[in-house]
Amino acid sequence: MINVLMKKISFNLKNSSDIFLAFKVAIVILLIKILLTAIGELVVSIAGLPLEFFGSDRQIPEVTLDDAVFVIFMAPIIETLLGQTIPIKIGMKFTSDNKKLIVFSAIIFSLLHLPVIGFMVSAFAMGSVFSWIYIMKGGGLKAFKIVFLAHLIHNSIAFTAALTLQWLQ
Repeated sequence: MINVLMKKISFNLKNSSDIFLAFKVAIVILLIKILLTAIGELVVSIAGLPLEFFGSDRQIPEVTLDDAVFVIFMAPIIETLLGQTIPIKIGMKFTSDNKKLIVFSAIIFSLLHLPVIGFMVSAFAMGSVFSWIYIMKGGGLKAFKIVFLAHLIHNSIAFTAALTLQWLQ
């Protein structure tokens, strides 16, 4: 499934403007996240783990200005640096195989989201897409900016959804 989605994105990867590419990636990531988070929640439930500690609800931020700034701006910077840039640079010392680099980076990205086991599968998929874009755009500052922007857009949508849900309750 992820390969199909990546092929759909990549048809226009070289010709897309960076901002349009970031929007496409953010939407794909959001769709993946919804599906895989539901699967992760099911796994946590089947395993009998307490949802209040391991469930994906722990990913929902409080709706404060501090949380908005952190979730929307700071987390994408920190997670792009720790989840893509550094792992890929380190991984390149051991392999030039992009698939191995993507998997390694995605594992690191998903570990950044512990202890939320219900979100780990989704975080791995998101990290895979972010890492793939980072590598396909050549690493470096331009790749960082595109991944950061896609992550920022994704987090903005997710934060707005959380805010809306809290407002409706």
